[in-house]
Amino acid sequence: LDPAGPLFEDTDVDVRLDPSDAIFVDCIHSDGLPIYDLGLSCSHHRTNLILLRNFATEPNLSIPGLPRFTFKDYLKDRDRCGDGPCPVLGYRSIDSHRKGKYYLKTNSQSPFCMKRK
Repeated sequence: LDPAGPLFEDTDVDVRLDPSDAIFVDCIHSDGLPIYDLGLSCSHHRTNLILLRNFATEPNLSIPGLPRFTFKDYLKDRDRCGDGPCPVLGYRSIDSHRKGKYYLKTNSQSPFCMKRK
């Protein structure tokens, strides 16, 4: 969660994310890139709560990420997933077999996970 910034840049491969770490890595940034938590800016604690709820209490809840190149694209076309099913956040994300940058919307208060309409 939030693997960026001074604690990761220019650090040893043993203490940061690296392509050799795993076959699959679900990387979530709460204020920046790949999967965007759009509720609050830079809320690292909130990202933990989103994933804990997804893993512990609702592992079957699919939280879709929408593929977009920019946040502006997301705002213009928020309900479309492109070709195939939307990839999901957390527990079921490995089943998506999709790569790229995705956005998701969260509630401003707990429960943060929003079901897709």
